[in-house]
Amino acid sequence: AGPSPRTCCDGHGYKNAFGAFHPPVVTLTDRTLWKTMHVGMIRHGIAEIVKMACVENFPLFELLEKVNPQMLLKTKFGTDLSALKDVE
Repeated sequence: AGPSPRTCCDGHGYKNAFGAFHPPVVTLTDRTLWKTMHVGMIRHGIAEIVKMACVENFPLFELLEKVNPQMLLKTKFGTDLSALKDVE
């Protein structure tokens, strides 16, 4: 999950009854975090990206076909290139 533009709170017995929608001005990503993550967590993230590409972003879907999601998983989004030694 990414940074959410929603700020909500429950009220009157309903979840997220009150809130605001403010998209972030900028989002920073620390790519070194991916190197430390368990492969299963990265797999879940790639599944979310594929889902988003299928539902609403065909150019992203085409890009994923070119990049090969298995390679994204193996290299942890390009942060662990030691996995490429097995490919050569």
